[in-house]
Amino acid sequence: MKHVLPSDLLTRRIKIHLIGCGGTGSQMLTGLARLHVALRALGHPYGLQVFTFDPDRVSESNIGRQLFAAGDVGRYKANILTHRLNCWFGTDWEAICEEYQTRRIIDRADFAITCVDTAKARREIAGYWQRNFYYPTYWLDCANAQQTGQVVLGRGTPFVTKSDGPLPHLSEILPEIFDETIPEDNRPSCSLAEALEEQGLYINQHVATFALSLLERLFRDGELTTCGYWINLLEGRVTPIPIPRPDAPQTGKKRTRKAATNG
Repeated sequence: MKHVLPSDLLTRRIKIHLIGCGGTGSQMLTGLARLHVALRALGHPYGLQVFTFDPDRVSESNIGRQLFAAGDVGRYKANILTHRLNCWFGTDWEAICEEYQTRRIIDRADFAITCVDTAKARREIAGYWQRNFYYPTYWLDCANAQQTGQVVLGRGTPFVTKSDGPLPHLSEILPEIFDETIPEDNRPSCSLAEALEEQGLYINQHVATFALSLLERLFRDGELTTCGYWINLLEGRVTPIPIPRPDAPQTGKKRTRKAATNG
């Protein structure tokens, strides 16, 4: 199956909500700035407009694994990263230091990119969209465990609106994320050493790289035949996720591996 980018995204500013500015989110934001510059150089008239959402402040355990310096401790992650990139690339992106799913909709997004820590947060975000009768055009989810992860690009709404090969919804690829009976552990780490026990040093970077690569291909080629990747650094293996046929069974039900939920 093949998905074709809506043509209007090639002629107007592309609006992105980046939800989470931690391990993967900080890498994603930096990559989005580079993608913005590349798109402008390739002739896109406006490039990207990014809103970052994260209520968290930088802690000492973030230094080294996330893109923050010692002098950033105690400051809002979204503010630091967004201001830094605005100064560097001349963008006018906005930081919102609040929990995404608790605030009023500011503008409809073409892409919502989730780099959050838990399945519960993903369910709350999806519920927020449903309660507000608001769905982004695309939902790009990035998640990882200690040395594995996944990237899934799907439609923002769980309801199929097209019959010509639509992208799947996240719940179709990873139904276990929406199963509230599955317990999860999201205890905060008090040191970098503890954080590295939960997540490898470079897994966030790999997840962000493959997510950004997917976006680059979609914008440059105007189409995709894959909607994500399974990433396994222990085995040195990356497996693409083909876009399923509308009548195909849910891929998550056939999988034996547990979905990663950290962002």
